[in-house]
Amino acid sequence: TLLSFITNKGPAQCGSTITADTTLSTNSIHTDAPEDWYSFTATVAGQHSFSTCGTSFSNSFIMMFERGTGPETIVQPFVAQANGLDNCPGGGSHETLIVNLAVGQSVWIMVSGNLLPNDIGSYVLTTVCPTDSPTQSPTSSPTTSPTTLSVTCTFTVDNFVTAVFYNDVNVTNNVTGDLRDWRSINTLTFDDVRHATIEILGEEDDGAAGSGCTESGLLMRCTGGSWEGFVSNTGALVQTFGSNTTFTIGTARVQTLSTPCTSTSGFNLGGTCTSCSKIWPSNGARFAYFSLAATTPPPTGSPTT
Repeated sequence: TLLSFITNKGPAQCGSTITADTTLSTNSIHTDAPEDWYSFTATVAGQHSFSTCGTSFSNSFIMMFERGTGPETIVQPFVAQANGLDNCPGGGSHETLIVNLAVGQSVWIMVSGNLLPNDIGSYVLTTVCPTDSPTQSPTSSPTTSPTTLSVTCTFTVDNFVTAVFYNDVNVTNNVTGDLRDWRSINTLTFDDVRHATIEILGEEDDGAAGSGCTESGLLMRCTGGSWEGFVSNTGALVQTFGSNTTFTIGTARVQTLSTPCTSTSGFNLGGTCTSCSKIWPSNGARFAYFSLAATTPPPTGSPTT
């Protein structure tokens, strides 16, 4: 399909959060709403995330197309879309598109309003990529494979979990349990990666702004690898950010983090962690971000980020 009049906003980059506006953009392929187009080429294989969470206009929409080898105005076959998922933390009619891409695969990312010509305005586009897999240099001598240790974490959030990341990758779909029910004991199992952190987004859905330290909380315990003996607490291994308005993982990662409060909310982790503290951002805000670090030095030979 030849689209010589697309609004090409340039390349999206791994780890970037782009702020832009569709007010002066054109419509070329989707509904009547103006569109912005971004080129992207995968440098690593695996799950890539493209999100408009935090966008201001009413209803955003993401589609992906292959890029051809010819002029940039040639849009090749459709790859994927996130229409109607509305899967951002805190709700709202915005979306996260998660797609597996191969190394060197080039695509177009199209961002627009969903239906009408006046569905325009400013938006954010956040790109999250998988990290490079560990590799070893060739050698003529026998080599020992990196030691891979399994870690299992159990946790819950009062009121609910909105997203979970490990080693900068969205692993929400790998969690077993009901993330929308604070009574559920949720479980995440992963391979230990040196220097990697766990990140959790949570929400208090019915408390007053500022009441998180009495009505909300995160409880977590982990076993295995460098996470052996980890429990949620108010020490230096756990840092938080809180806001009374929704935010993206990209936004949270650039904030100044702080030590959490110890929450007095009455929930528990099914009696499995009497040494765990219930924690929440110290400002008590409705929407919470937790950055959790391992308890011990990483084992020798573990994969690196």
